Amino acid sequence: MIVHGYIQANIDWRSIVKDPGSLSGKVVKVYLLAKEGFSNPRILGGLSKPLEWTANAIKSLYSTVHTSIQAYAGHGETRIDESRPKVGNIVGSTLRDIGGKLHHYVAVASEKDHSYDVISMEADISYEDLPDKGIVNSIKQLTGVALGKKGKDVPGVEGAELVASMQFFEPEPDLEPGKPDNKENKKPMTIEEAIKMIKDNGIPATRIWTVPELVGKISFKEGKIEYEPGQDHRLADAIGRHFVHTAQSQIDTFAQKAKDADSIKESYQKVKSDLFQTQSSKHIETIVKERSLTPEHKTYLEKVSIGFQPKEKPEEEFKQFVDSKLDEFKGLVDAGLVKLSAKPQGANPPEPGSEGKSSSYEELLDGENDGKE
Repeated sequence: MIVHGYIQANIDWRSIVKDPGSLSGKVVKVYLLAKEGFSNPRILGGLSKPLEWTANAIKSLYSTVHTSIQAYAGHGETRIDESRPKVGNIVGSTLRDIGGKLHHYVAVASEKDHSYDVISMEADISYEDLPDKGIVNSIKQLTGVALGKKGKDVPGVEGAELVASMQFFEPEPDLEPGKPDNKENKKPMTIEEAIKMIKDNGIPATRIWTVPELVGKISFKEGKIEYEPGQDHRLADAIGRHFVHTAQSQIDTFAQKAKDADSIKESYQKVKSDLFQTQSSKHIETIVKERSLTPEHKTYLEKVSIGFQPKEKPEEEFKQFVDSKLDEFKGLVDAGLVKLSAKPQGANPPEPGSEGKSSSYEELLDGENDGKE
């Protein structure tokens, strides 16, 4: 038996077609019928809603397939509509795990070639009916499959379409009768003939290989592009040189620029903070004048300013630092541990008074002495 055709994802046709000896002269086309995930089928006798196909549902679908199931041109209006043109019948099926999800393929044999390239199932299904979707638990019976054409017919399961086309021929008779198999008279198809057949039939490369098999796999981890080449070494070399290498170079450049920018910012901030800290005495003198503080306040601030560590906004942070230290100093004065040579005239820090006014140290001290004289 000679098979002329191709299969997607390296699926061996022998695992699909159960009785190739009965297919002489027929065209066999393989379709993806269903897969794990969601679909939007038209449910005969019910409302249409999204269906979630579980792995168990796909397995049960596989168990219901048999060779007497007919393939029709288009969907029928009833459960079994024999008035539709019969395209052929199912002659095999197989399950494949692709990307961690079960895919169910069926092979449909026809007496002559046709252009139907999408497929939908007609089946009795058991599912849990939820408000927004149905969860398919099992397939009770597959009553038929409906074939259609892309652009005109929309299959119930996304991607349920033609993945392989095969033609079965009887082997050529021996040129010399009586001899078993004259292998010298058989010429295998050359690469040029195979390429011509693929081009003449408009077969895309992704029908022969999956995209990962063809171009490889690309991932990104910790700032580095990881590339696992595909089967075509010339294509893999081109992708590696013109895409992976160029993209990685740009990523490294951007990463270095970002690192340099952070370093410059950090250095600038440190210089700014160091400069502010060296001029702390000048800033203290300005605050003492603005707030009319005493010499004791100034001496105290100069001593504690050594512990000031500015970060991003030295001016604002220093004012907050001074306010907190003056609060501490006031506590020392109130406790009688420090005596002031004069009463401070300014507020430290400004505290809300009546009608938005602030209370000065002098006012606070006067308030404390009320009724004590």
